[in-house]
Amino acid sequence: MGRRASESIEAADLKSVLDQLSEVWSRLVLGRLEVVSRDPLTFRISNCTICGQIPRLGLFFECSFHEGFFRGLLSHRLQREVKIWQEGGILGESGTWTRILKTDVSL
Repeated sequence: MGRRASESIEAADLKSVLDQLSEVWSRLVLGRLEVVSRDPLTFRISNCTICGQIPRLGLFFECSFHEGFFRGLLSHRLQREVKIWQEGGILGESGTWTRILKTDVSL
């Protein structure tokens, strides 16, 4: 999915791609996507609709969707294999999780 998203975004530079993706994320009500650091590139994803579909779970769980999505998008854009991982130990309640994803990329 990340590679396909990358192919469909016509922005010239990576910052513009991420800005456009953030707007799409909001418009489609997928949650909130924001870049919190440029070096290394770090994302914060909150109010995720994927996590929100599991009501009253009460536990933080690992979700590999975002890692795979951004690995595909960034690897396609940068023409190299990108490493991305989820920072652990983040608290929240079901439907309002905040996830931090760090990469080996700098903007």
